[in-house]
Amino acid sequence: MENGVKKDRLLIIEDEASVAKQLKWALGEAYEIAVAGEAHTARKLLRAGAFAVATLDLGPRPIRLASAHLDPRGPVGHKWLGAAGRAVQMRHLLEALSDDTVVLGADLNLGRGRAEPAWRSLQEAGFRFGVPPVLPGWRHTYHALPRLVLDYIMVRDRRGVVAGARVHRLDEDAADRGPTVFGSDHHPLLARIDLQ
Repeated sequence: MENGVKKDRLLIIEDEASVAKQLKWALGEAYEIAVAGEAHTARKLLRAGAFAVATLDLGPRPIRLASAHLDPRGPVGHKWLGAAGRAVQMRHLLEALSDDTVVLGADLNLGRGRAEPAWRSLQEAGFRFGVPPVLPGWRHTYHALPRLVLDYIMVRDRRGVVAGARVHRLDEDAADRGPTVFGSDHHPLLARIDLQ
């Protein structure tokens, strides 16, 4: 926390100490930084707490990992379901994600589905659902009514380093809905991302 403002936590996974030091210096004003020099330490840090952003060192092809949860509420009016507020949130998020290769996992809370301005902003910024891009085949990720597709894992790959990205909805039990839902009211998503 700095001047009463809580910073997002950033995990830098980098095995070269001088590069990690430079990244920490460059990003330290914007984020609370944790550095892991190897996978064991990274796993330990990830288990200890949540990070808003992670930067991975994959040689000459860095990838930014980000998560987001857009607000389901918004201005008064049942037709919008917060669409205007989510569009503003999306603009702010996209300004922060200027990297060429980004994987974004998000509960977008798109009450109006892919007709919302927030979705269009993602598409215009180069984010796609999968590589090659394929819209989800499932009808919902949110268990409660109305059943909606709210959750996505999106990829932006301006440099062509992603060979493929497949996203799967994990279904634990068909009866896992309504008052009997276990854990979350959303289906979890799992992505496999293969690099060139």
